[in-house]
Amino acid sequence: MSEISEKLRIAIIGSGSWATALAKMFMNNLPGLNWYFRKEETIELFRKFHHNPNYLQAVEFDVDRIHFYSDINEIAEQSDILVFAIPSAFLKDALKDLKVDITNKFVVSAIKGIVPDDNLVVGQFFHEYFNVPTSSSGLLPARATPKRLHGNYCRTSPLPVRM
Repeated sequence: MSEISEKLRIAIIGSGSWATALAKMFMNNLPGLNWYFRKEETIELFRKFHHNPNYLQAVEFDVDRIHFYSDINEIAEQSDILVFAIPSAFLKDALKDLKVDITNKFVVSAIKGIVPDDNLVVGQFFHEYFNVPTSSSGLLPARATPKRLHGNYCRTSPLPVRM
């Protein structure tokens, strides 16, 4: 286990197939994970059956190592790295209740596309709505990745993981 994975609390924000796949990769490499689901009933089913009841049902998880949340503000407060895996079309609505300051968090976007109505790429959306810093060279394009973990960047590539 790397030093970064033992000290930092990582959260997946989203509960679809992409979020589930990312969570499985993180769980193969981390002692635990924070995971946000919109519905408490989905969390209850996940705990009972040890898999996402709606997506990738064949992928099993050690639920004792997952801290489930249905409150977006609570998971944001309890996590150092926020990995967003929500379709861009639903991002604005999914974050409408987010009141916690995330400017001191390391924000990772695993989201493709633009945020509708605003016509913003995801990095721009997080910068404009949540004041998340971007690299000093400007906003990061959708597939850009800083060479090292330095400062608070909005980025699209998760930390290196074992598959």
